[in-house]
Amino acid sequence: GMTTEQSARLVAQMTPDERADVLDEVNEDVADDILEAIPEEMRRETERLLEHEPDTAGGLMTTHVVSVLDSDTVELALAQVRTTARAGRREAMNVIYAVNATGMVSGVMSLRELLAAPEGSRVHDIAWTDVRTVLVSADREEVARLTTEYDLVAVPVVDEQGRLLGMVTVDDVIDAIQEEQTEDVQKL
Repeated sequence: GMTTEQSARLVAQMTPDERADVLDEVNEDVADDILEAIPEEMRRETERLLEHEPDTAGGLMTTHVVSVLDSDTVELALAQVRTTARAGRREAMNVIYAVNATGMVSGVMSLRELLAAPEGSRVHDIAWTDVRTVLVSADREEVARLTTEYDLVAVPVVDEQGRLLGMVTVDDVIDAIQEEQTEDVQKL
């Protein structure tokens, strides 16, 4: 019963993954109208997410990811994280991914690890290099398995070249598992 403008204002307040989920559930014409009414950057980001099947890592992921160059100093990385936090656009600030110059995931660290790092050190010196990633095309069961097996709060989603595209947070994994179980029960 909302107007397109009201729906667009509401949808614009959501995280990218929530926005894509909502638009995936409504009539295609209505979704197109809402997409046209939201800011261009949000529209492009949402359209990229809608390209992925909902039950894949790409369909579950958010593009609000905190990443820093692995060659940066800790001070520069902290400045970037502060800027990101102040922009209010990141869903999970506690996980920071290190990427190389081509955008490939090379490490992961917590915000605490970054804050506690010795001055002058480089991100690649403090980031954990044993990073578990999933391909954007991986199904939700694979994402859930990885999250459970390695006790992860988030899983980075990468393309075939290992470039960071987004991440799936544990709350989205739980939602996906519940949805899967509901579908299984309804089939009985």
